Parts: sequence; structure tokens; C-alpha cells
Amino acid sequence: MSCHGQVDISFSEQKDSSGRDSIAVNEDSVETNQVISLDSLWNKLVFYDGGCLTGGQRVRNGRFGNEGCVMSGYGRNRKEWNEFFSYPKTELTPFLISKFSDTTSTKIHTCPCMAARNGEVAVYALQNIYKKNWYDLNGFTKYASKESSSCMDIEQSWLWDILENEEQRENLTKQWLKQLEEE
Repeated sequence: MSCHGQVDISFSEQKDSSGRDSIAVNEDSVETNQVISLDSLWNKLVFYDGGCLTGGQRVRNGRFGNEGCVMSGYGRNRKEWNEFFSYPKTELTPFLISKFSDTTSTKIHTCPCMAARNGEVAVYALQNIYKKNWYDLNGFTKYASKESSSCMDIEQSWLWDILENEEQRENLTKQWLKQLEEE
């Protein structure tokens, strides 16, 4: 236990029964041998590990990320992000969509501006999966050519406004589900 009455948790890599790389949770240095769930893996990546998107959250020329982007598979959490993205799209898409309305700040930084919100990171994860920007989806293309003027008027803040608006969030949800259907 930590000094605040919480269990100290660490993580280690192992193989699950299907041979897939997975993460085991270690509490108080005693391995539990439990494979971490998709939700727990997500929470570990965005709220515990964190990192920076370094502007790499956009898809350019059919490619997501850049050398510094935490989700690109280059960073210190490469194996965990690769594990996350190894789940089937049919599982990841509804999981990530379920995060859209969550405005909790994460430990993921969106350069050059602010910490990303949970729903926002979920959108970027979908961009990585489908190699398509949210503003290239039907109904959101007006944002593709919109000029930003500051951190309060940039793709990140526009996406926040969309995710906070129930009607726009539902449209965004439909558009990502359409991407899944087209696969």
C-alpha cells in the first residue's frame, strides 16, 4: 500500500492464453497474473503513462502520427499502444466511441496546446485505426480548411466543442461507425 492507502500498482508484459502479448498487473510487487482488460489498458495508457502527441495525431498522406507521437509506436509505451491497437476494430470502435462524452483531462498532451481529454484521445485513436481525420468525415469537412488563431481556436478546441454537443457527438459517432461498416 502507498502512504495514501492506495495499492501500488506496476505492470509487466506476458502472453495470454492465445499467445497475444498482454500486460499483467502487479500490486505491492506481488504478481496477480491477471491480464489487463481493454478498459484498464486504456486507463493505464491515457491516465497513468501519458505522453505527447507532438502534433502527430493527424493523418497525413495515409499515415498516422510521427516519430514523437505517443500513439505512433515509437515512444516508451510502444508495446502497450501496439497491444491496444491489436484488438479487432469491431471491439475498439464501440469502446472508443463510448469515451466520446468523457471530458476528463488525461496525461496525453496535444502539442502545442493543452492536455487532451479522454473523449478527444479516443477520437485520435480512431484516426489511427482508420487512417482518417475526424474533420475528413461527412459533416465535419468545414473544419479541414478552417484557420486556427490560438490554442483556444484550433482543431483541439473545435473537437472539444463537437464532443460536448450531443447532436454533433452523435453525428461523429455515426460517421465512425460508418467507417467500421465500410471495412
